[in-house]
Amino acid sequence: MHKRSSLAYAVTYSPFTLPRDFPIHAGAPDLQTDRAITWLHRHNYFELGYCYEGSGIFIVENKVMPFRTGDATAINRYELHLAASARGTVSRWVWVMAEPELLLADSGQRDYTLTDTAVLGGAGFNNVIKQAEHPVLCAGIRRLIDELNRQERGYRTLVKALMWEIMVQLHRLRPASPEPPRENPDSVAVIAPALSYCAQHFREKVAIRDLARVCNLSVPQFRRRFKAGTGKAPHAYLTNLRIRNACVLLATTDRQITEIGIECGYPTLSSFNRNFSSVTATTPRDYRKSAQNR
Repeated sequence: MHKRSSLAYAVTYSPFTLPRDFPIHAGAPDLQTDRAITWLHRHNYFELGYCYEGSGIFIVENKVMPFRTGDATAINRYELHLAASARGTVSRWVWVMAEPELLLADSGQRDYTLTDTAVLGGAGFNNVIKQAEHPVLCAGIRRLIDELNRQERGYRTLVKALMWEIMVQLHRLRPASPEPPRENPDSVAVIAPALSYCAQHFREKVAIRDLARVCNLSVPQFRRRFKAGTGKAPHAYLTNLRIRNACVLLATTDRQITEIGIECGYPTLSSFNRNFSSVTATTPRDYRKSAQNR
């Protein structure tokens, strides 16, 4: 592989200013292409999203999650994330930026722990909310976007009511025993260039030395930092990334299984089947049948 500078895989902070009297905003429709992914980013606000069209994957730090039309997302201000559509496709999203703690501060409610967005994250929290599993929550996020865009009479009152409902449901999705805070909160930021590199090059052979190079670390340092930041060895993380991409293609296309395996970095069907089963505990064929039934 050619040497690549870690600057090409930088971590980006993308701040956004919200009005203090009504700190919530729905952006214009965003077309998410399948372009090469080169950076992770975080914001200074809580982000909700709704997928109106398309499919692909979200990477939120050490989590790799497929998405499709009708799914929603919830990402706090601390987690690094990126997304890309399936190869050869375009997805259409709308993003909502909000500060629920401030937006709902004067609502007369007592349980303000439900406005805490910092706890909506970590390894046990699935940032991609599947429409098939949580139709009411996904519909609520879409309705929130509609109200913010139309701004009809009384919309601010209705937006606050919808936000309360969304926050309650999101907190219900938190694991019963959430993971403890990382000893080093910056541990993911250190190896973020490697996560971006994997997202861009997972279809190719990825060498540990290349991942270490983009992070400006020695190979032993990189292995140690990567395990601390993601909870996985680099090879296990890359396998998970490849298989989650394969899940998207199996669920949303009629392409042959062998072709999908090659697309996701497995030159033989046997190696694809073996790795797919190790991650999902099922076969690609059975996964496709189950996804189509859903």
